[in-house]
Amino acid sequence: MSTLKPQHREFRNPRVLARLLQPLPAHRLQEAAADHDWDKWSRKITFEPYFRLLLLLGLTRYETLTELQRAAREDPLFRQSGAQLEVSVSALAQVPGRRGSGPFLALLQDLLDQIALLPRQPRRCKALTTANLRAVQHLLAQTQIIDSTTFALPPAVAAWARTHDTGPGAAGYKLHLRLAGDYGGLAQVDFSPAREHDRPHLDPLAEHAGAGDIMLVDRGYQDYGLFAAWTAKGVHFVTRLKANAQVVVLETREHPEDAPPLPNGYRLRRELRVRLGPARSAGSAGSEVYRLLDVIGPSGEFMTLLTNLPATAATAEQVCTLYLYRWTIETLFRWLKHALGLKHLISTTKEGVEIQVAMALLVYALLVLYQQGEPFSPKYLLLQLQWELQRSLLAFMYELGRSGEPPPPELAAYLDA
Repeated sequence: MSTLKPQHREFRNPRVLARLLQPLPAHRLQEAAADHDWDKWSRKITFEPYFRLLLLLGLTRYETLTELQRAAREDPLFRQSGAQLEVSVSALAQVPGRRGSGPFLALLQDLLDQIALLPRQPRRCKALTTANLRAVQHLLAQTQIIDSTTFALPPAVAAWARTHDTGPGAAGYKLHLRLAGDYGGLAQVDFSPAREHDRPHLDPLAEHAGAGDIMLVDRGYQDYGLFAAWTAKGVHFVTRLKANAQVVVLETREHPEDAPPLPNGYRLRRELRVRLGPARSAGSAGSEVYRLLDVIGPSGEFMTLLTNLPATAATAEQVCTLYLYRWTIETLFRWLKHALGLKHLISTTKEGVEIQVAMALLVYALLVLYQQGEPFSPKYLLLQLQWELQRSLLAFMYELGRSGEPPPPELAAYLDA
């Protein structure tokens, strides 16, 4: 009688991958493909194995399209995870342009909707201590973080994303994200060619902002009219003011240069009450009054922070802490690029880039759901999943050896090698 455990007999769906994919059951993958006619003209490449192939791209160390094609043909983990595709590199390269990114973006939206229902637990930010986070914890529940990052593309083959003719940054693609500030969960996604300015993409990311919400935004999204509209709606914001911004100073409060730093590491130089806009004529500046903080950050960099949060709602220290917490999204961008394969794009078409970026975000969203909204480190959770996948293979081979059963046909060639 065989000693193989049931989970090894059903090894085509490793337990760890099945658990990770619980928010996206097989029938939902089939529905998404059908809604976008993804499999209508397919021969060898159908949606679910292709989806699993790209999912494993984010969970393994493979980077290039050639490596991915070989993994789909030879790696037992890919074979046993339902990601086996016997196709050429050129066939894989043509998939995005011919099939489109529709199902991937639809599935990503499914996960964003599920994340929105999770219980909210504050996420640790590496740059902040527990005490500093506790000081703004009551504010993070209303906080949204918005920013963008650019992926460089070869200008010779990505004319759709070209910014200029030659040199670094001649072509690129931008990813705009909105994160729920309290636990780092993805809330909204937008894409654009790098040549487009950030500002037009802020409106769809912030359209659901309501009274009491706090928007943490980069200075690239700076817009006086938007800040005035937010203030009128009761929406708060914290941002870094551009060096060329025009302000009308109404009141100044200086702080001694030898004053000790704030508990979060910032040094406050002065606080001002200002209006935004030129002061060439009476009434030319906006009527809204904002707080402006001249500070020196923990790394010694001078910066000017702008907010409409009243002093009764957030102290100067809390405003600085909120801005520092904005770097949560920068950490996510670095993680997406380096840990989830976005440092090496496997396609330079618009649809191909959208698919790969969407899949990286899908993996991140699945990790958030895997932890059920609890604070987590994406880096170490990803490593844990990689270890579990490897251990699952080793346990399968060990049990196979004990049972004396012949290996499955799809593993025979791998074992002989």
